[in-house]
Amino acid sequence: MKKEDKAISQIIGATLLLLIALAVLSTVYMYVLTYPLPNPAPYVDIVGSIEDGNIVLTHRGGEALDFDTEVRLIMGENPKNITVGDYLDSESKEDEKWGIGEQLVYSPIEDITYLQVEAIVIDRVTESILFLGLIQDGLSSPPVSDALEFNPVRGSEPDIIHISGTTYAIAYRGDGDDGFLVTVEIADNGDITDTVTDTLEFDTDKGHEPDIIHISGNIYAIAYRSDNNFDFLLTVEIANNGTITDTVTDTLDFVADKGYEPDIIHVSGNIYAIAYRGNNDDGFLDTVEVANNGTITDTIIDTFEFDTDKGRKPDIIHVFGNTYAIAYEGENDDGWLRTLQIAGNGDIE
Repeated sequence: MKKEDKAISQIIGATLLLLIALAVLSTVYMYVLTYPLPNPAPYVDIVGSIEDGNIVLTHRGGEALDFDTEVRLIMGENPKNITVGDYLDSESKEDEKWGIGEQLVYSPIEDITYLQVEAIVIDRVTESILFLGLIQDGLSSPPVSDALEFNPVRGSEPDIIHISGTTYAIAYRGDGDDGFLVTVEIADNGDITDTVTDTLEFDTDKGHEPDIIHISGNIYAIAYRSDNNFDFLLTVEIANNGTITDTVTDTLDFVADKGYEPDIIHVSGNIYAIAYRGNNDDGFLDTVEVANNGTITDTIIDTFEFDTDKGRKPDIIHVFGNTYAIAYEGENDDGWLRTLQIAGNGDIE
């Protein structure tokens, strides 16, 4: 083949390829133009609110919506499907559209005061969500009043503390005056699980006037009056699901003479303060050290006698900085309030 013929063949081949490409492109172009495009979802601005126990959706702007627009209301665990046209007032229905400034008002049969309320507005033509919002934060089910007999024999001087989620722990003086600890489940709506989750007898001698406090993680401390009226501090481990470790982590006899009605509070770091009625009914305050793993230092950091006459049933709180206040029953059963200073290292002033 001559060079001229070869060159002509290449030109013809390239031209054919170009024509084929143009034909394919034209076909795709025509297909795109003739293919029906989906309808765009309406643009609308909706605001939800609770007014006098009613669920109110207000059209604040954008396009008017058809009467058959679907609305899904979720009240706690109860869903309700409605359409816009059924819950507009007569004036709003005149143009057969849900327009700007008009309100959809739904009156629930049940009381939704404490329930979580959500709303979803859906366009039926495009199956698009036009509004999705939390109108009222609350419970998933109505609040209830419930009761649980956590000890059918004796449950004296109970002290309750939140553990995690729906789990709570109760320290109390039980059968034989022994010290007991139980865990229970309380739902946010007040429903109490019918059985105790776990139980620990933390003192087989005596467990008067227990006061429980969180230390760190799963570690908790209980201050209480034990046998011979000695005041004890012990630590236990309670998992978030309510499981109590079978053995006590550590103990400290912080009052070797007499100690009643202890009340414990966190000071700073690993430092804790315990107010109690001590020898001769005087009011005393001790500071101790409890590590995050539940280990209790064997010696008291500091002791202070805050009332030399009488200091019954003391209750201590943090005020500000190093300042703490103790309310208690004093001489002649008079009510007393006293402030004092506890440093971060446990020194009492």
